[in-house]
Amino acid sequence: MRTFDANFHHYALLAETSHLLDDMFDALSFLSSTPWRVNEKGLAVAPHELELPPPPDLDCTLEERNEFNRKLVEHRKLSAEAYSQRTTLHLKLMVAKALLTREFYLPHNLDFRGRAYTIAPYLTHIGDDLSRGLLEFAEKKPLGKKGLRWLKIHLANVYGKDKCSLDDRVKFTEDNLHFVEETVNDPLRFLKEGCSMWWLEGDNPWQILAVCNELYQALQSPNPEEFESGLPIHQDGTCNGLQHYAALGRDLEGARHVNLMRVPEDDRPQDVYSAVARTIDVHINRHANGDFSHTAHLPVPSDIAQELAQLLVVKGPMRRKVVKQTVMTNVYGVTFVGGREQIARQLKSAKLVPQDKVYATASYLTSLVFLSLGEIFEKAQFIQKWLSKQAKKIASSGEPVAWITPIGMPVVQPYHNPIKTTFSTALQTIWLVETGNPLKLPAVGKQSTAFPPNFVHSLDSTHMMLTANACRKAGVTFASVHDSYWTHACTVDQMSRHTREQFVQIHSQPLLKNLYDFFKLQYEGRPYLKPKPEERTVVIDKYPEHGEFDINEDKKIWFSLQYPECLEPENVSTVLVLNISGTKANSQLPDRSWSGKKAHQCRRQYIDAQEFG
Repeated sequence: MRTFDANFHHYALLAETSHLLDDMFDALSFLSSTPWRVNEKGLAVAPHELELPPPPDLDCTLEERNEFNRKLVEHRKLSAEAYSQRTTLHLKLMVAKALLTREFYLPHNLDFRGRAYTIAPYLTHIGDDLSRGLLEFAEKKPLGKKGLRWLKIHLANVYGKDKCSLDDRVKFTEDNLHFVEETVNDPLRFLKEGCSMWWLEGDNPWQILAVCNELYQALQSPNPEEFESGLPIHQDGTCNGLQHYAALGRDLEGARHVNLMRVPEDDRPQDVYSAVARTIDVHINRHANGDFSHTAHLPVPSDIAQELAQLLVVKGPMRRKVVKQTVMTNVYGVTFVGGREQIARQLKSAKLVPQDKVYATASYLTSLVFLSLGEIFEKAQFIQKWLSKQAKKIASSGEPVAWITPIGMPVVQPYHNPIKTTFSTALQTIWLVETGNPLKLPAVGKQSTAFPPNFVHSLDSTHMMLTANACRKAGVTFASVHDSYWTHACTVDQMSRHTREQFVQIHSQPLLKNLYDFFKLQYEGRPYLKPKPEERTVVIDKYPEHGEFDINEDKKIWFSLQYPECLEPENVSTVLVLNISGTKANSQLPDRSWSGKKAHQCRRQYIDAQEFG
């Protein structure tokens, strides 16, 4: 496990008996045991460099020369920014060439929240589009009856057509099979003829190239059902952080937007980013007409906001891409400044507004993104604020915030007041800042702002590891990039079922109540380091009330939970308490003097039921 302070977190891990972490270790071992190989056809297509703009004629006008100089400056800027990317690219290609004929593995480790990462730094499926396009499973499996359909759906997904129904995605691929053949036969034609190509126009060109090669071979085979494919097929969460918040708060409206419940009148996946964009359009149209009654605070004066709104109305509906990153990172604690920078980059890229208005427009739109999210995901924001407030109280008492994930892994936030060291030499002065030293008091601000995203990340990692274990038991190949789960085309339906079942299993527990009980047992009554007149000790606030969404309404279809025959249902309400000093409170486990295989199974089942409600 990678932590900021390994020794401190090591004591917290030792506070749990080893068998409580069995599921975590099993999942980590399973992730690391998936064999990979390099996609030879993808590696054969080499990336190309940026081209210099053509020089102007000698008799060009002053305006044309100025335009050339502007393009030249922009090219040099892009080239300088791409220096590190070129270096990384060369390293990836070197590793890929070295492993071209070999089967290899990608060992994983965990960060302090339980999120899994590959130890390999360059060629890994957690990398960029090129890295993913260069990797495939070493073990190949026949497509079977549904595998070819999933290959077609996957091509539409990586191309960017993932918001329509599954049938429409299949139709998109079938309508573009002539482009698939063109891509496979001559993927580098654009270098010879200077024209664009279909595979380069999609969202993930290197993954598109890999799917095109696999799909073309399958279609050319005598029997596509028997064609053996090693291409990973992805199943991604819908803004996964908001999915967890909607489930935590039983938020009916939020659950609709993040596909936690079926919408009978629409078979397409719901798109939260488009929903936020539509809500922003409503506010923009009001502001363009001078109506600011629904917005209390804006980062720009009303007259400027009206001018910006009128400018945006002319450009048409708000583009999903402009707000997507800010919506996605809002649930993970992005600040207003961070959101403004994200939207500014999108505005520059899309050239929606003049250069001199990018900053003001980005500030204006960022405030509308936060406002719209509050309207759509009201309960999520209540939970975020509650988590942040309790973390601030705990850190103010001199303790770092800690909790136990549903898989049994203890988490300790490693944010402490910085230790600053200065080194002065004849040439320069260097300042070193260490923020993870547990000898210093917790950094209250960082503990508070980081807790909501870290808590959601710990749920996200738990869901991934439980899904991995379910796939392992079913003999399904599995790899993950956080909330994106990968498997063979022939086992997508099995993996999807396990994904849903484990999500329901996690959120069938009263997670907020469990966290509230844990905090009360662990922290309530601790004196503040700087007491306030109205509150001198930590008092944990009641968690927000649940909404009307029933996480189990599709239980008959998705999930069926039965108690193990050697367990009594009334024994599943025990709360585990972790003491950060390294001792463990009584967890009411059965007598550990049991012996024999049957006793071990009963004890294991007891712990499973205890953890998962």
